[in-house]
Amino acid sequence: MSAYLLDHKEIAMIANAAYMMTCKPRALTEVWGNNGAKDFAMALADENIKSVEYRYPDMGPCAGMATADYIYKCEVAKEITYAVNRDGAKGMYNLLAKYEYNACEHPEWHDNDANPVKMVINVMMKEAARKMAAHIEEEEEHVADLVKRVEELRGVIAERDNKIEGLKACLLKRNGKVFEMGAKLDKVKAALEENLELFA
Repeated sequence: MSAYLLDHKEIAMIANAAYMMTCKPRALTEVWGNNGAKDFAMALADENIKSVEYRYPDMGPCAGMATADYIYKCEVAKEITYAVNRDGAKGMYNLLAKYEYNACEHPEWHDNDANPVKMVINVMMKEAARKMAAHIEEEEEHVADLVKRVEELRGVIAERDNKIEGLKACLLKRNGKVFEMGAKLDKVKAALEENLELFA
């Protein structure tokens, strides 16, 4: 596997999202407190740095991806106030999966289920997956409602078409009677003209 440092804005976004959860992961509040988004962001950055340096041990601090881990963490800290997830549950899940992929290289992550950062990330991913499933269910309900409305409209259209056909039949019948009456009048007219000729 490969590993690289996530953009500092992405790290800050994860940290903020963790502290915006209605039911915060226990490991989050136990280790970093109720208002520790910045500290949690630093921990996220540390795990990412450890993973990159473990994966590329001969390439120096942060595997040459930053001047130093301190600078990287400072950049993360600067973004913590402004980072907001605007991509919904799917976007957050993908971001968390990306973070996990790039933080999991070192043994303290993949061999330690009690790693608090790992625990928080797992809870966040489950929550994002739950929200995605709920969103899909809502979309399915919306589609089902649309299908129902379409069927209702088809019924209305079919009823209208039946009425139109009925009106057409009435008009044809009326036209037939008019034609029949016209023929009779023509006969009467012809008879009158014939009688007039007899009296001429």
